[in-house]
Amino acid sequence: MSTERSGVLIVGAGELGQAVVSSIVSHPSRNGIPVSLLLRQGTITSQDSAKQTQVSQYRNLGINLVPGDVVSDSVEDLVSTFRSFHTIIICTGMWLPRGTQRRIAQMVLAAETPRFFPWQFGLDFEAIGHGSAQDLFDEQLEVRALLRGQQKTDWTIFSTGMFLDYLFDRDFNIVDRTNSVVHALNDWTTEVTVTSVMDIGRIVAEVLWCPDKTTSGIVYVAGETISYGRLADEVERAEGRKVKRERWSLELLQERLEKDPVNHLKKYYCVFAAGRGVAWPIEQTINYKRGITCETVKDYLRR
Repeated sequence: MSTERSGVLIVGAGELGQAVVSSIVSHPSRNGIPVSLLLRQGTITSQDSAKQTQVSQYRNLGINLVPGDVVSDSVEDLVSTFRSFHTIIICTGMWLPRGTQRRIAQMVLAAETPRFFPWQFGLDFEAIGHGSAQDLFDEQLEVRALLRGQQKTDWTIFSTGMFLDYLFDRDFNIVDRTNSVVHALNDWTTEVTVTSVMDIGRIVAEVLWCPDKTTSGIVYVAGETISYGRLADEVERAEGRKVKRERWSLELLQERLEKDPVNHLKKYYCVFAAGRGVAWPIEQTINYKRGITCETVKDYLRR
C-alpha cells in the first residue's frame, strides 16, 4: 500500500467499526501504516466518562482521531479530509439519513481516493434488484453504479449476509431462546448467509493488508449458510430440548408490511423471506478460499 496519503481512515465507531478497527490495527501485515478514525468533534472532546474511556482506548492503540461528521459537515470540508488518505472504510450507515451513502461515495470519488470500502456489509443487492421491500437497498445500487462508472478509485464491497447475532436478537425475533421458539421466514428450506461482526472485521483487515486480483469489486463472506430448519435443529441440540417452530410465509409478511409500510424490520423480513440475494455457497467466499475459519451458528450457541 502506498503511504503517500497517510494510510487508512475508518468512518464509524459502532459495533462494526470497533471490530474493523481492532482487526486492522492488530493484523500482522499492517507494517506500521497509520490508521485514523473519523469521530464527531463532540465525541473526541466529550466529558462523558464512557466516551472518554473509548477515546483513550483508541489513542492507546495508536489510532489518530480525526474530527468530522459525514452528515452535517460540508462537502468541501469532507472532501478535504478524505484527500489525506489512501484508503477509506465506511462502517456507519444503519441509522443515517437517506442519501448519506450516495453522498459519501460522491465525496470519496471527488477526493480521488485510491481505495474505498463503502458501507455495503450485507446482502447481494444486485440479485435482489431495484424496487425491493427494503427501499434503502436502491441507494446501495446507486452507489455501485457510481463506483463502476469511474476508473480512479479501486473499491471493494463485502457481501456478508445477515450479521450472525441478528438471528438471536430479541427484536429481530428469528430465534426466541427465552420461549424456545424459532421462526422461519417463508419456509424451513429457505436459506440465509450469516457472518459474525468480529469475523467481518477480520476479513476487512485481511483484504486491506493482503489484496490480490480477487479483492477488487464484490467479495463474498460467510460464517455459514443455513436453512431455518437446520437453524432450529442447531438450537434444539444446543439447548437439549424441542423448540416450537413457527413459519411466517412470505404472503403473511407482505400483509404485515402493507399494514405498517414504514417499519424497517418488516421490510427486512420480506427481503429475507423472498430468498433472493440473501444466501450463497461457502465455497464462493474469500474466507473459504483463504482458509480462514469463521464462526458458525453452532459456535455462537456454545458461547
